[in-house]
Amino acid sequence: MKLGLGLNIKTTGSEFTPANISSLIHWYKSNEGISTFLVAGAGNYIVTEWQDAKGSNHLVDTMEPANTSAYNIAHPKLDSGKVVFDHGGDQLDFTTDLSLGTFAIYIRASFANSVGSHQVFEDTNNFVKIQSSTEARFKMSGNRHDFTLPITLEADTTYNIGWEREDTGSTTDDRMQIYVNNAEGSFKSGGTGDGTQAITDTLDLKKIGDPANAMHVTEIVICNDALSASDRTKLNTYFNKL
Repeated sequence: MKLGLGLNIKTTGSEFTPANISSLIHWYKSNEGISTFLVAGAGNYIVTEWQDAKGSNHLVDTMEPANTSAYNIAHPKLDSGKVVFDHGGDQLDFTTDLSLGTFAIYIRASFANSVGSHQVFEDTNNFVKIQSSTEARFKMSGNRHDFTLPITLEADTTYNIGWEREDTGSTTDDRMQIYVNNAEGSFKSGGTGDGTQAITDTLDLKKIGDPANAMHVTEIVICNDALSASDRTKLNTYFNKL
């Protein structure tokens, strides 16, 4: 069985949505554009595709669906409108891998049971992740940067989390930053890296998921530039209404 939920990218009047952000390149909307496969024996709907409401870079399950216990365990599920990654190997792949210089990557998500290590988006030598309830990390071209979160994350609580990278105008470095609920983090004292790296070292991403601990994702917004303070505030408000 396949369930398709329709896409709707329209705005209503002057109401802000991610479609208003000029640098928006990919948008995976809450409980929309999601196709599923019913594993009848378990009663679970496995997510086979999450369509990109902005472009055509859909998030897809690259394995053939099967009504088996193995397929039921190792693939993301749809639960109460959220895409749930709750086992190692649970992942959705981008149709086309991302390669970003400047960026803003935002998710509205919660972390069940334990706020531990979550490779939110990754490729071989690149990731943006939640390391713990107090720490987030970037890794680009094998170089890691550690940040202290502005608040301590609690299990089963939904947050708006963003990883940003802006071009400082220098040819040799840029600036990274982590945001939670529109509050700015800080570079971790004694951590790895210094929060700057050559803009030519791109963030290359292949997939979302494959968590060490369960992650429930409501919506994803990806831009190819850092956000203005105004757009960041508006996006946080928009997320809070979901």
